[in-house]
Amino acid sequence: MRAAFHSASAWPAPRTAGRITGLDVARCLAIIGMVAVHVGPTGHESALGLLYAVPHGRASILFLLLAGIGLSLLAAKWSTAALKARIFRTFVLFLLGGLALQHLEHEANIILATYGLLFAGGFLLVGASQRWLLILAAALLALGPLVFIWTQLAASELVSRTAPTFSDGLPVITAKLFVAGRYPVLTWAAPFLVGMWLGRCDLQSRQVQMRMILYGTMSAAGALALSAVARWSLGVPGDAPGWSHLYMASPHSLMPLWLISATGAATAVTGVCLWLGNRVRHPLRPAIELGRMALTFYVVHLIALHFWHDALTAHAPADALLKVLAMVAVAAVVAHLWLRMYRCGPLEALLSSPRHPGAGIRRHERTDESRYRPAERLDH
Repeated sequence: MRAAFHSASAWPAPRTAGRITGLDVARCLAIIGMVAVHVGPTGHESALGLLYAVPHGRASILFLLLAGIGLSLLAAKWSTAALKARIFRTFVLFLLGGLALQHLEHEANIILATYGLLFAGGFLLVGASQRWLLILAAALLALGPLVFIWTQLAASELVSRTAPTFSDGLPVITAKLFVAGRYPVLTWAAPFLVGMWLGRCDLQSRQVQMRMILYGTMSAAGALALSAVARWSLGVPGDAPGWSHLYMASPHSLMPLWLISATGAATAVTGVCLWLGNRVRHPLRPAIELGRMALTFYVVHLIALHFWHDALTAHAPADALLKVLAMVAVAAVVAHLWLRMYRCGPLEALLSSPRHPGAGIRRHERTDESRYRPAERLDH
């Protein structure tokens, strides 16, 4: 990754004015992709089935990349005390909320607990240089998959590839969260750290956006091609755990080539959204508004799946696509109406409590007329 992006000095320094609406668009796409995976199938071999499965293993990485970007933007604008309070709220609400939501019968694996842990760990790195962020990301990119495979071989009873719940017990919860679950921190920290690195660049610079698109696409395609060559020459590994899985790039395999490919794709998608956000903001307003309430939409859709799972899910890609579009349309209307009265979603407000000096949702407040200008507040 370091070689692909050149040195940090090759990227313009970040600006500190205003909200970057392109990130809201990217956040909207990430949540829609995760909803699509929860609603429909990802194993159909038809053309539509393959297209529908594109977000599988990529939307969640985009979610994490944007989280890392958001942390760096917060660190650039807020005082240490305000940032610490925000991180603590995020850690507690996401960890406990993620474990609790996993008890619902939605058949989804919840990423929120990992999200909270990464925010807490990322807070300790806000003072690190860009060079060290990339070095640490590269180290975890290599170390995480190795530890995961070793855990599968040495302690298979701890490895279920499912997200943890309160009923798992502390040892299993810890193992799942850090090394062995669906979203182990040791592996998923790499895209988060890349996001922190990107968040220190001038994301509103066209030069940065074009490099994100170019290098992200090259990384995504290159990793998939390398995996295909390795499988052709070395064979496809079986289902049993083993070191031969290291060259696999299948979604959620937790292997290096998948991480590189998915992180590259997330970087490219973010670059496209940033470019569009500065040029066609008005047509993108529904996506921007839904992106501003992404956390609320994510949690509400899980609750909806719990109560109306059969009605909201489908086994055919065409049916699933229609249901996803309907859910997104309803969510976009609700987000538009809500944001006409309030400045953020209800769950987003819990993270930006105005009771802490300097950390509230009213900080850097702007009028509604300026909400969609190119330079807007950065408190993502």
